[in-house]
Amino acid sequence: MAFRQNNSDRKYPLPEEKVLEVENPTMGKQAERRLYADDDLPALLHLTQEQIDWLVSTGQLTPILIAGEERYDARDINKLIETYKTVQSRRVHSNAKAQSA
Repeated sequence: MAFRQNNSDRKYPLPEEKVLEVENPTMGKQAERRLYADDDLPALLHLTQEQIDWLVSTGQLTPILIAGEERYDARDINKLIETYKTVQSRRVHSNAKAQSA
């Protein structure tokens, strides 16, 4: 989200600012945040810190080290969510087949 001062207060108004909007299949059209800190993930994924640590220790989520700080790429988080959704849909379909047989 872009913030700017009221152009009417300026002698020479600034041009309108544009916010980068992306179309993301899982999140819709929005200004996308690229990196998340470790303490953002529990609220973002609705998981405990221990569950986040488990995802990292099992290689399902990989931190990026930038200037000594761990960050997580939004694309990796989206890929993790899509993977879990795919696995869940396979389980639902296989359970339905087993019950109908």
